[in-house]
Amino acid sequence: MKNFLRKFHAYSAMFFLPMAILFALTGVLYICGIREDFMAKKQEFIIKLDQRPQDLQKYVLDFLKQNELKIPSNTELRKFKGDMQIMGSASYVVMIKILDNGLNLQTMERSVIGEMILLHKAKVGQVFVVFSVIFSIFLLLSYFSGIVILAKKHQKMGVVFFILGLVVTFITAAVSL
Repeated sequence: MKNFLRKFHAYSAMFFLPMAILFALTGVLYICGIREDFMAKKQEFIIKLDQRPQDLQKYVLDFLKQNELKIPSNTELRKFKGDMQIMGSASYVVMIKILDNGLNLQTMERSVIGEMILLHKAKVGQVFVVFSVIFSIFLLLSYFSGIVILAKKHQKMGVVFFILGLVVTFITAAVSL
């Protein structure tokens, strides 16, 4: 059993190490104030219209083509915050807000760091979100297997460090709330 736990602990840790690095790096960046629009290429267009377009999706796509702007990979219009609609993906998005006298159209092509922040925040496709949940479960299992592996040899020191970590976590959380 102990041999199985050692192998599980070692192999799962190596498999999920890239994910751990991604989450640690993007977590620190987010704490430091770097958000998903970091170094993004943004453009904004105020389009004056006498009347609202019948087919907003077609109108936006035509506008993008006429102005030689990038066409998003997903051109389906989706509701976003408030009265805004979007089309695109995490990497490149077109945001459309209907104004009284026209449209406010914004494009944003995110940097790699911006995309990584979106991954961390789970504001991406379901495949990565599911993998993130699996990573979280295996992270807990990896800690548990590590505790079991070291339980007999270093039991007292393990308990001391666990209690120390628990106290520091609760104190820093309480002071910060």
